[in-house]
Amino acid sequence: MNEREAREVADEAAEAVRALNHVLLAGGLDVTDVYDTLTALAVLAARLPQTAGQAAALVDRLVAGGHVVIVDGEHTGNPETAAAQARLRLAAAARAATALARHLDEAAQGLAWATHHEPR
Repeated sequence: MNEREAREVADEAAEAVRALNHVLLAGGLDVTDVYDTLTALAVLAARLPQTAGQAAALVDRLVAGGHVVIVDGEHTGNPETAAAQARLRLAAAARAATALARHLDEAAQGLAWATHHEPR
């Protein structure tokens, strides 16, 4: 996979979340659909720390190989500090994603024994 494909995959994931927001807003789902959706979102969130770690490692390799130049901004001329800042922020994002995954899973588990009921 090249950088264009990686960006396209990330864009597709963002678009999928947007589409999911519209499906949930429209309603028409029952509680088991909500449970399944929350469970799938928990799995998605649980995978994000690996993505963040791999992005950090890739930036480090690119900087170490001399493939990054910072031409403006806070880290002008210093790709090492830019990479260090990215690493810190990606580590924080990974921790947040882990917490998100846990909360989504807990929300789903609260509905694990729920079933649809038609009111009389």
